[in-house]
Amino acid sequence: LKLLDGQCLALDGQYKKFCDYILELISNNNSSVPVCTIAQYASEMSTYGQCGKFVINSTSSAVSSGAYSCDANSIKLPRIAKFIASGNVGGYALGEGQTDETKSHRHYSFVTDEGYHWSCYGGAIGSNSVNYKKLLGANSYEGWNTNSGEFYTSYAGGTETRPANIRYLYFITVL
Repeated sequence: LKLLDGQCLALDGQYKKFCDYILELISNNNSSVPVCTIAQYASEMSTYGQCGKFVINSTSSAVSSGAYSCDANSIKLPRIAKFIASGNVGGYALGEGQTDETKSHRHYSFVTDEGYHWSCYGGAIGSNSVNYKKLLGANSYEGWNTNSGEFYTSYAGGTETRPANIRYLYFITVL
């Protein structure tokens, strides 16, 4: 039982059977084993703070990229240190990372005409006595309803709200 903390396992060491099994799966072109280069590993660590893929180094020299390395003749384990998303969501590969995202939305504010300066009541704009006549000429809004005094921004965001994550399966091993 090993933590997925990015450590290297020697191909002929204590975990030889595990290493042999991983190499066999890869040689059979089994796409269920996520593998990357040390450079890709370093990039994913930089982007997501974790990497859900193995690095295989079957050479007699260590390989490295930035602060990350893989010992000679070893397998570098994935490093899973943050949120794990289920691996069964369609379209996402095992070991694939995603950055955080906020679902597309807009912000509303209500303004009243007080001469040249208008006041904002609630919403994300959150300021009193802002010159909204000038603001309405900017690209930071989508519309303004003069009947209700409702001022709203353009939609921004993605398709879902989620934390940064790595796709991995949850399972229980019964011995």
